Amino acid sequence: MNIKKLALLLLVLPFVLFAQAGNPSYDHPVHDFLNRMEAAGFIDGYSGVELPVSGKTVVGYLLELEEVKRELDRADRELLKNLIIEFQFEAGLSDKQINNFFPGLKIKEIFSEKEKYLYSVHDSEGSGLFINFHTSLKSGFRNDFISDNSNNAFITTYGGSIKGALNNKTAFYLKAQNGTFMGDRIIPSEMPSLQYNFHFSQIDPDNVNSRYFDETEGYLSWTGENVSVKIGRDRLVAGYGSMKTILSDTPPPMDYLKFDLNYSFFTFSYIHGKLLGEYNYSVDTVRGSIRTIDDKFWVYHRFGFNPGPAFSFGVGEIIIYGNRTFDLSYLNPLNFFKSIEHFNQDRDNSMIFIDFKSRLYPGYSLFGSFLIDDMNFSTIGKGSYQNQFLWNIGIYAAPFYGCVPLEFEFQYVRIEPYVFTHRLEENNYTSYDLSLVSSLQPNSHSMMFKVFWRPLERLDITASFSFTEHGANGEDESGRIINYGGDIHRGIREGDNVTIYFLDGVKEYFHYYRLKAEYEIFNQIFMLLDLSLNDNILANGYHEKILRSLYGFKIKL
Repeated sequence: MNIKKLALLLLVLPFVLFAQAGNPSYDHPVHDFLNRMEAAGFIDGYSGVELPVSGKTVVGYLLELEEVKRELDRADRELLKNLIIEFQFEAGLSDKQINNFFPGLKIKEIFSEKEKYLYSVHDSEGSGLFINFHTSLKSGFRNDFISDNSNNAFITTYGGSIKGALNNKTAFYLKAQNGTFMGDRIIPSEMPSLQYNFHFSQIDPDNVNSRYFDETEGYLSWTGENVSVKIGRDRLVAGYGSMKTILSDTPPPMDYLKFDLNYSFFTFSYIHGKLLGEYNYSVDTVRGSIRTIDDKFWVYHRFGFNPGPAFSFGVGEIIIYGNRTFDLSYLNPLNFFKSIEHFNQDRDNSMIFIDFKSRLYPGYSLFGSFLIDDMNFSTIGKGSYQNQFLWNIGIYAAPFYGCVPLEFEFQYVRIEPYVFTHRLEENNYTSYDLSLVSSLQPNSHSMMFKVFWRPLERLDITASFSFTEHGANGEDESGRIINYGGDIHRGIREGDNVTIYFLDGVKEYFHYYRLKAEYEIFNQIFMLLDLSLNDNILANGYHEKILRSLYGFKIKL
């Protein structure tokens, strides 16, 4: 390798390099693309209520869109072409659009439109192996306008991944990486992926591990004609809209068993995952520090129906249980979980939900869901803590498709007091004390408006604003907590007021602004910018106003 090639390789390595073969990740842009195509009426049956969808499903839709690509706007035609190149192995297409750097490193191919891997091997029978090294480099800035303090940090990660398939049915994936940071700890500590990291949480300055973190993902899956089974550890999200009301991407990823059935107009999905329960820390004079975290479990199943090309709906249940090992009662995916919970002597937290999605008109999609955490018919409308409901309603619109590349999303979420809480702490809707539905708290409502703009073929810009009003718990003169059902970690207790109306409590107001831009310079080579502003008034009267920014480059090879 000559000096010129070596210098260019060293320039590339500080950015992100990893393969995209196989099943896409939950945040892959193909999901937004398919949602737009479904709303515009180019494909039918795609709901996106559970992410990620399988690579097989993605390929089916991409090949379907290839037949009508002349009707897409210019940016989407270009995106469709790039996605088909990316998923060409899963689609069984020619491998002429794949480039390997080893053996025979070709630095100039970094700037080509081919799909790039460090090394890959595959055949025409649907078997293949893709190996990559990956690293990332990010620079962050934080400014607190109230205290007039600013912070900077530099965060890097490095690791490797192996991904592949056997006979077009069995897929596997393994990723492991380490990372470190330089600068102020507060910036990486606010990144969701580091809030629960073991090494990073050790803030002892004498402990070298306190500036390091690690993470791993992996799965093994089998996909047949109508059935798929997966055991893994990677990110899953569930629910309609940008504000996920079933499962978001902020808690720690789960280790889980997943089963899916897709036949004609009927779909069924089942997940049994492990969460992290209550954390306790103690010090023993002989054994040193002792950390104990109770296991808890999240069980989910959903029956989905697609009675027509423009309408789908689903009915499902969720169970949170803890304080015991793996419960075989919830291993049968076709049980009625609410009755099983009663049979188990009412020790668990059970929920029922319904959801729907409807294409009102080409370019317009309406979605919504309703969740029941607890209910007593005789006290509905009387402020009883026993009635715990969540409403989620939203609309996605691309009214100028084909003329102006603008899309809009509006979403409203209302969470009644005590939703997601439980009288037994081990059964609240959290993992490692982090809510499973992002920052949404009970006894609150939130409105979000988002604009998507694609001014150039390879440039995506997203601007969003959200407003949240929250009725927080208070304190009396003696310091005793007055429970208004506004804290996900605190369910109803003896002595609490059983009559609570929506938004009772100490008012909190949250305003969140965000601007995100990503530009693909060449295939798999990106520039990105992420700006956000929090302007909040908290329960203690404190005014919080914080600007955050993240910028850099990334290369996916």
